Amino acid sequence: MTNALRTIEKTSKDESEVIRRKTELVQYMGWRTAERTLKAYEHVNRGESFITDTLTAIHAALKRREDAIRKDPSLLREYGRVEPPSGTRDRDGELALLTGVYSE
Repeated sequence: MTNALRTIEKTSKDESEVIRRKTELVQYMGWRTAERTLKAYEHVNRGESFITDTLTAIHAALKRREDAIRKDPSLLREYGRVEPPSGTRDRDGELALLTGVYSE
């Protein structure tokens, strides 16, 4: 779906063609909730700006955090330890197969 939208956006001549082709995609896919489905995908930044803007900002923030922790390791307490859930749960067999997490 993401690739289909990326292709539509890259190859359309203008906004009216984008709308027409998205409508055709919705009809082809047979979505009853087309507006909600498209909205779920439209928030994803599929363009080059994801790499140049978003990813760069994420890496810069992580680098700042790593540098701060190197200078003051006590900052790690801020993030806390994540404890596994208590008790045993029945796991879905198919989910276990897909995730590699099996009950003991």
